Amino acid sequence: MAMKATAETAQPMPNIPQMSVMWGPAEAFLAAVNKSGEDIDTAAETYQQEALDAIADMQ
Repeated sequence: MAMKATAETAQPMPNIPQMSVMWGPAEAFLAAVNKSGEDIDTAAETYQQEALDAIADMQ
């Protein structure tokens, strides 16, 4: 039932070229927080900036 409820409200990931550069920073963020114990807010800020820089480089 939980999966059904999630499927009813879930939104798909956007299908845009910028998503291709999001996976590296997202993976690094998760590793920094889950494996290295970094502060979530600090790591999020760092890897969000990496993602924004990568998107800017595409344009």
